[in-house]
Amino acid sequence: PEPGVYNLKVVALSGGLATSEKVDSVIIYAPLSLPITYENPIQNYYTGGTFGGVNVAVIPNPVSGGINTSTTVWQYTKTSGAENWSGTWTPLAAPNGVPINTSNGSKIKVMVYATEAGKMLNMEIEQGSNGVANQVLKMPITVANQWQEIVFDFSSVPAGTTFKQLVFRYNDTAKGTGEVIYIDNVIQTN
Repeated sequence: PEPGVYNLKVVALSGGLATSEKVDSVIIYAPLSLPITYENPIQNYYTGGTFGGVNVAVIPNPVSGGINTSTTVWQYTKTSGAENWSGTWTPLAAPNGVPINTSNGSKIKVMVYATEAGKMLNMEIEQGSNGVANQVLKMPITVANQWQEIVFDFSSVPAGTTFKQLVFRYNDTAKGTGEVIYIDNVIQTN
């Protein structure tokens, strides 16, 4: 009934006395909701997908230090030739059925590491309640080769609006050239 890692045991019985058994670990994933830290082994960070030529992976933090000493991060690769509109989509679900609720905070903070400054990171929250349209904010990467915290401020969205999907897109003004950025600690706050 609860998310976690469980041992699954299968026992095969023959018509006689012979038996065979195998035990394997099985993960029952927890629903994905904010915050997203990329550290939880019972969280399926591959829920959703990518589009237009982006690849993602949860990897050991290759540049631990500064404001981010996390063990693992999300690697976002905009492959060479990826479409300018490429990105990721992640459906969110919480135990109470409210994925992102703007009553819980109008800002979403994200830690980002990129090798070049000046390109934009898009955060989109989609499938809003009460007829609220998808929300798209673009924020610049302001420093290269170090972790920075970017704050996406959705305070123009009415309190109590819920969104079921989170989208990231990077440098949507050009096709991909093989850029790699790292994303971590996606947190909703005031």
